Amino acid sequence: MILLSSILFAFLLLIVFMIAQIQGSFSKSEVDVEMYENVEWNVLNSAIDYYGENFDGDENVRVTTSKLVKDGYLDSSILKVNQDTCSGYVKFSNEDPRVYIRCGKYKTKGYQE
Repeated sequence: MILLSSILFAFLLLIVFMIAQIQGSFSKSEVDVEMYENVEWNVLNSAIDYYGENFDGDENVRVTTSKLVKDGYLDSSILKVNQDTCSGYVKFSNEDPRVYIRCGKYKTKGYQE
């Protein structure tokens, strides 16, 4: 009886440990996505400023993160998430501007090289 209780207790501890690991991986993933979305937001706002000062309503303009950093519209430290440095662009067309970034394994849906 004691042996059976010990096995059951060990099994329950293993289950609790596995659940904790799964929850930890989900919350880390959500935090990373929020960090990437923060980069996208900063890139978009910097590109809108750049576009407004350098283009006169031109359509089909693509502003890259390297151009924004080079011209002083974006601090390169904004592009760092964990160990990754993001790169990307904002596409201006007759629709709303759209931001696309790539950071390590993360990539905005629709990103094109």
